[in-house]
Amino acid sequence: MLFKKYKNIISKNNLKSINHAIDNKDFPLFLTIKSATGIKCNPTFEHCVIKVPELRKDQLGINSGFYPLFQNIFETFCNKNKIQYSEIYRCSVNLTFNINEGKKKSHIHKDHPYPHKLLLIYLNKCDPKSKTVYISPNKKIHKIDPKVNTGVLCDGYDHYYFYPTYGYRLVLIYTFI
Repeated sequence: MLFKKYKNIISKNNLKSINHAIDNKDFPLFLTIKSATGIKCNPTFEHCVIKVPELRKDQLGINSGFYPLFQNIFETFCNKNKIQYSEIYRCSVNLTFNINEGKKKSHIHKDHPYPHKLLLIYLNKCDPKSKTVYISPNKKIHKIDPKVNTGVLCDGYDHYYFYPTYGYRLVLIYTFI
């Protein structure tokens, strides 16, 4: 079972590039009410960089002009941590905030119905209650504190997250094999 927390995942320059793009309205976020696997979910805003294999029109599934930035972030992380991969299944920036009909957390889900690894990175300073919670196959609970530029690499466990009670939660997600 793979589960490892990381700090300072993204270089200062790349983090600055992401924030610059978002702050200058060059970074479209689209409302989604279905998860990447097609399950109805609470409203989330998403910038899909790489589409899931099931929705691709070509082999790579590139869906964003920001692909080079996010590919560089992932490659740098993998090289630095000696992680090998063969394919990125999905890359997405997700923004959630407290508009979810009084619900405190998302539904428990897996990002894909097939084996995968997941890298999640918090991109903004947000409500400390906006933790992401992973449930390993042996039912062990792993909580990730929402701190800028921290995250987790794990197998594609069931997981859920708490909605912020104020502000918003911005995360970068990669799923891969």
